[in-house]
Amino acid sequence: MDPIGHLKQFLTKFHDALTELSADDSPFAFRCLSRKEEGSLFLEPETQQELRQIVEEVHGRYNKRDQLSLREVERRVQDALFYVVDIRRKRSPDFSERVSDAIAEVQSALEQTPQSVDWWVPVRGVNPNELPCTFASGRFCLLDEELDARIQALAVEHLDEAESSAPGWERAMDGVRKSPGWGLPMLGLNVTAIDLAAAEDLATNRAVEYVDVLNYFSDLVPYHHGRVQIPGRVSHEPSVSIGAAGDGHLLTHFSDVDPPPLFSFERLREARQLGEALSRAEELLSKVDKRSKFEGVTLTAIAWAGRATVARALEESFLLFAIALESIVLPTREPAELLYRLGLRTAFLLESDAAKRSELRHQLKLLYGTRSEIVHNGSRRVTRQDVESMRVVAKGAITRVLVTEELRKCESTQDAAEWFEERILA
Repeated sequence: MDPIGHLKQFLTKFHDALTELSADDSPFAFRCLSRKEEGSLFLEPETQQELRQIVEEVHGRYNKRDQLSLREVERRVQDALFYVVDIRRKRSPDFSERVSDAIAEVQSALEQTPQSVDWWVPVRGVNPNELPCTFASGRFCLLDEELDARIQALAVEHLDEAESSAPGWERAMDGVRKSPGWGLPMLGLNVTAIDLAAAEDLATNRAVEYVDVLNYFSDLVPYHHGRVQIPGRVSHEPSVSIGAAGDGHLLTHFSDVDPPPLFSFERLREARQLGEALSRAEELLSKVDKRSKFEGVTLTAIAWAGRATVARALEESFLLFAIALESIVLPTREPAELLYRLGLRTAFLLESDAAKRSELRHQLKLLYGTRSEIVHNGSRRVTRQDVESMRVVAKGAITRVLVTEELRKCESTQDAAEWFEERILA
């Protein structure tokens, strides 16, 4: 089905099935979507899955050369949902008219001509005394008064005098001037994108390429030991990146300006749904030298998933989650038909319905296509949705192993492999 047709069908079906959340319903079983001027909608898991599928379908239809972000498509589709449902009764009482208007708005937003965006990505490790300098089509410079003036000039060029001096623009730039990144090196790049989120991804990916090339040559220069980094990918250094679009919009993105939130043991203990798995993990940690081979593998898988959770780069996080999944469902590391066995065992662990198992195996095949591209071709085309999908599967499989009584009794990795084979054949 055409993605827009699927969206239209979904909007109609969702509206027709809409009911109020009752006092007996647990809100934790739903995903909440909220808009300040529109209200809140609570989506059941099946509805969430279909909505996610539509977002991906629409993204696949309209995304050309990575110029449209998945976040922008998700936002537009959700806006259409709120428009059609019309909780506050602000629009036409004619349902078909609201659907037509919502679909037209989505298409108009996603079919717009990509715009030129100047983006400055923070870099570290370059000699500030040598800046500004040009390398290929990028320009290394400092985030200082000179760059500030250039961004202000862009504002005047694309906006009228009142808009360019508006409080919102000036407030954003004032935040940049006060940020920890002020006075530090940046790499300026020009990209073309429909939305600023896509522009940020394009600019960041290109900046990574620049850094990789510079670092390739760094140790080929005699007596040279310099290395270039992008803050946030290898460290938690405070930084700011800036995007100035051709239509006058400005986006500032701050990272690690504030200290990270503190870990709460009390809240961990209060999460009753984690009780059995948490207890098992604590048991494995406490055993130390008394763990069986499979218990050691289980703890290793947990460790890989833990590292993936805090990894900064999307491709790193994706690979670490893949390693965690492989560790837990392929404990004997059998090389033959790895993906086939991985799909069978993971689907068996996570799903009880044959159709859903087949669907999950197909999803894993796609995810492992991404894994192969990262490992063998150096691809960085990894979306947050890819990481989230791998995270859900990996942590779901690990948690299921932790709470499965028969697997707790497995001493060796071969015992676990035989357990999988016996259950699957049965």
